[in-house]
Amino acid sequence: MTADAEQEEKRAAAMLLDMVFGADVVAAIHEGFLCDGDYRGVIRLLGAEANRHVAAATQAAYEAACGSGEARVARLCLESGGVDGNAGSHNRSVLTAAARRGDAAVVRVLAESGKVDVNRSDLRGFTALALAAENGNAACVRALLAAEGISANQARASDGATALILAARFGRSECVSALLAVEGIDANHATAGTASTALTLASQNGHAGCVRALLAAGGVDINHAKSGNGSSALTLAAHCGRSECVRALLAADGIDANHACADGDTALILAAQFGRTEIVRALLAVEGIAVNHAAPECDATALMLAVLENEAGCARALARARGVAINQQSPHFGRRSPLHVACNDRSAELAELLLVAGGCRFLRDQDGARPLDLAAGDAGVLRVFASGADYWQRTRHSGHAWAMQQVVLAMMLTRLRFAGDGAEAQDAGDGQVGGGGPRAPAVPLLLVPALPHMPEELWLAVCGFLRGADFVP
Repeated sequence: MTADAEQEEKRAAAMLLDMVFGADVVAAIHEGFLCDGDYRGVIRLLGAEANRHVAAATQAAYEAACGSGEARVARLCLESGGVDGNAGSHNRSVLTAAARRGDAAVVRVLAESGKVDVNRSDLRGFTALALAAENGNAACVRALLAAEGISANQARASDGATALILAARFGRSECVSALLAVEGIDANHATAGTASTALTLASQNGHAGCVRALLAAGGVDINHAKSGNGSSALTLAAHCGRSECVRALLAADGIDANHACADGDTALILAAQFGRTEIVRALLAVEGIAVNHAAPECDATALMLAVLENEAGCARALARARGVAINQQSPHFGRRSPLHVACNDRSAELAELLLVAGGCRFLRDQDGARPLDLAAGDAGVLRVFASGADYWQRTRHSGHAWAMQQVVLAMMLTRLRFAGDGAEAQDAGDGQVGGGGPRAPAVPLLLVPALPHMPEELWLAVCGFLRGADFVP
């Protein structure tokens, strides 16, 4: 034993004597034990003492030492053999109290003594290991896991939560890693009632470090579904906007990106509905993602729900996704398409991005209404429809430039034909388009020779000139 350690032992022995006998008695026996370096004599004195008062005082000294972090004093008390190692106050043993506040030195002494029940729980069902894990006291967790007879999978009777579940729920990644290193740890243990696992709780609460640790451990059921709503770790993370957890889960082997909850909602649907644009993009990058899956409850796709919730970022990402059914109609919403909904909500931004992505302006709902019929004369939506941006995009990217040229020429001739004929235009139509001049009547598409291919800048300039024209191709 080093000199410093010996001094600490003497200090602890003196403190213990003072706590048990009081200062006056300590002065009388101090020479007999401590001055000769026989601090172990304190243990013999307390162990041989039959006086009931001394035994009670020693017990009190033990509990006080554990509560104040005096690990050496606590060890001397345990070695005397005259104390109850599992004692405590406020329905909590000295071990669980020390584990809760993170006193690793006291926890280590008690766990190594063999005289304390390391699996004992308080009235709420918490063991020392569970309290240490819940509060993120990794040093205490490691000390307890090293104790002989520790039960790493012991679950709380009230809800079935284990130390691993509690650590994952509160984001204690260091504790999670320590627990996962234990042989025989049950990483898939589920709580009572909701059947939540460590992975589902970590994902739901956004603890990406815990998610990565659980996935790296191997053997974790990545697609485990909770009871009741059937949510998986991925759907919970997507619903709550935990983008880092979503990326970690999507990178894992065996992930079911199309897992549907009990109500039919997938991670993509939940992310789109709640405006999680970053998560929507991450899910769309997954091969085989069911972009057109519709939740049975409302028969709406992710795109439809994004439009309904006016989530432009999500709607834009979904409208550009490969294989998306841009014009899919929902019977639950009167056979309306996403473009119908955008127009009905007077959202020019959504209407434009849907038109450009291929939304059909002539599709009719169950009442026979086209998208523009639902705009109620909104100037922004009318300008979008009059711009012809959807025709430009579809023909240009499909390679049929000649069709676009014919449409533009027909529109131009229509405008020029009625440019100076305000009276005839007024008689023919009673509406205004985008706040412009008299509304020109629709004319058939003129069959004209295909014009030479125009550069993009010129096409856009022509379309800008024709804003306000009411044309039907």
